[in-house]
Amino acid sequence: MDAVITTMTTPKNTSASLPKPNGITLSDIDPKKDGKFSPLLFRFLKRQSSQETFSQLWKDGDGIFYIGWFDDTNAFVGARLGVVISDPRAKTWCYEGMKLKLVKNFWRDYLRIGRCAIDPDHDIAFLGERWDTKKTVRTCLWCGHKQRLLVSYVRVRKEDWVNVA
Repeated sequence: MDAVITTMTTPKNTSASLPKPNGITLSDIDPKKDGKFSPLLFRFLKRQSSQETFSQLWKDGDGIFYIGWFDDTNAFVGARLGVVISDPRAKTWCYEGMKLKLVKNFWRDYLRIGRCAIDPDHDIAFLGERWDTKKTVRTCLWCGHKQRLLVSYVRVRKEDWVNVA
């Protein structure tokens, strides 16, 4: 079943049917307090009060992450995490028919290591200072993960078609 997507500005359910709060506050993840926290995730949560209180991290069958929560009709209220951390205009949407799995302990890990909880493989080039580099070793300033520079030389044969005069 394909998900039906509609825009959503305020949650439609009552306080009696809201999901369990996620336990974080905006002051806990303020990027002004610590550079490891995402300014765009902070901004998204600040603009969407229900997201600040109830959002969790979810993953679909294709490995795409979403941040949000399920309402009392089992519709998902949230957004793709990739959009949230890259677009300051990210909005909350209501997705009906989503099949998502909860990513356990995301907020606990995010509080501890910040954006590294989003990118544990250290593949994303986030804005802000992430690395302390000393010669051929760099250390993540947010979680302590180390990488070494691997230099390799590659010999390549190149063939091109060129115009005949």
